[in-house]
Amino acid sequence: MRTSTLLALMWLSGCRTVAAGVVERADALLADYRNRTPPTWEAPADSAPPPWAPGQFTVYSRASEGRVVLERVALRRGRGDDVRVAVDRLGGGEQLRVHLTLARQPAGREELAALVLEAWVTRGEGPEIHTLGAAPADVLSLAADLLISPPQDSASETIVVPAGRFEGCVGGAHALVPISGVVRQRPGGDLRELLEFGDDNGGALF
Repeated sequence: MRTSTLLALMWLSGCRTVAAGVVERADALLADYRNRTPPTWEAPADSAPPPWAPGQFTVYSRASEGRVVLERVALRRGRGDDVRVAVDRLGGGEQLRVHLTLARQPAGREELAALVLEAWVTRGEGPEIHTLGAAPADVLSLAADLLISPPQDSASETIVVPAGRFEGCVGGAHALVPISGVVRQRPGGDLRELLEFGDDNGGALF
C-alpha cells in the first residue's frame, strides 16, 4: 500500500474516532439528564426572566429528524457594559465552541449582529478563528436562539421537560429560567427542551 493511501486511511479513521467520541459523550450526557427526577417550578409573580448576570447558564437538547445535539449558553463577566457569552454545541458528530463579546444585552434577534464586538469560534478539532465586529451567520442564529426571549403572547401552560415541571409557562418560557427564559421551543421546526439551568456557570458540555 502506498504511503499516501495509508496516511489517508489513518486520517479518515481518526476523523471517525473523533466523531464517534462526540456522539457518545452527547448521548451519555443526554441520558443522564433524562434519568434525573424533575423538580416542580411554580410561576413567580413576575413573568419576565431574571436580569442577565455573570454565571447564568442554560443547557438544551435540540432534536431534528432523529438527530439530537446539546446546546449550552453561559454569561461571563465583561468590562463596563460589555456582555461576554459562551456558546457550546455537542452531538451529531460535531462540536462547536463560541465566545462572543457584545456591546450590551440585545433587545431582539434583529440587533444581535450589530452588537458583536469580537467572536472566537472553534469547530471540531480545528483552529480557533477570531473576528472583530462580526460572527458567522450560523453562530449568530444559534446565539439568537439561546439568548433572545420568545414573544409572551400565548396562554399560560404547564410544560414538563428534563429540567423539571414548569407551571405558568407563557410562550414556551418560564420566569425562573435565566437568559432567554425558554423551557420548550420549536425553532425552524426543531424541538428544543431545557435540560438544566442555574447561576453558577455549570452545565459544561466539554
